[in-house]
Amino acid sequence: MTRSKRLTNTKRQTVRRKPTYLSVPLNVNTNTKGGQVLAVGENGMTQLGLKSSIDQRKNPQPVLIPEPIIQIAAGPLHTVCLTNQNNIYTFGCNDEHALGRPDDNNDENDDDEDHGNIDPFGEVDLSQVMNADDEKITQIVAGDSHTLILSNIASGNDFVLFLSETGQVYSCGNGETGQLGRLNRYVSEDGRRGGIERLITPAPILYNRSSIKEKKLFFEDIFTGAHHYFLKVQDQSYILAGGLNNFHQIGLSSTESIFFPVHIPS
Repeated sequence: MTRSKRLTNTKRQTVRRKPTYLSVPLNVNTNTKGGQVLAVGENGMTQLGLKSSIDQRKNPQPVLIPEPIIQIAAGPLHTVCLTNQNNIYTFGCNDEHALGRPDDNNDENDDDEDHGNIDPFGEVDLSQVMNADDEKITQIVAGDSHTLILSNIASGNDFVLFLSETGQVYSCGNGETGQLGRLNRYVSEDGRRGGIERLITPAPILYNRSSIKEKKLFFEDIFTGAHHYFLKVQDQSYILAGGLNNFHQIGLSSTESIFFPVHIPS
């Protein structure tokens, strides 16, 4: 079922707020047993992992994934879970194929009497892109309409940051509000300048172009909002940030977008 149909068929009319993103990473290198997922809230797109016959839940309800979960990433309308067996389960809206698998709750099943009783979650087949016996999934993220299964990444609405083992940060995606940290305003606002490859090909951020004298900074952690980011400098007490700042969300008094990382004085 498509995103528009599901929202039309929802009995209660809901007010759409600006989406927030939740990623709950655990240290997957430790011998953690994992646990059960509990869901609460709106389930109009089965983003809670509950049957489509359930419109919403005010009290937490278990999601019956057959393996213990050690990490969860939630986008606005879909959810990703990492199990202690190194497997990935997804559920929710699949209009842009964010689930990484065929949707069992598609239009072909809408007329079935038992359609509303089908469990909406399913396992993602990664056998064609990785060897699960040799490669350990360390982090998952869920954006507006995409899912990433990689190590040391952070994702906003429509851009991604990658933190390498050597402390370098790479970016790719939409850069209209400076969220890539490596393209100026004119190139970012007109993605055709220099070709789309400049946007979608990961490349290092340019942190030394905005009043930052150090030219060999390394980073130990990264965080993204919907259209902005923060960078924790390795072995230092300060943070760099950039991107959309119309509500001062990166901690600067100006409301201008920041196209290259700057020091946050607070």
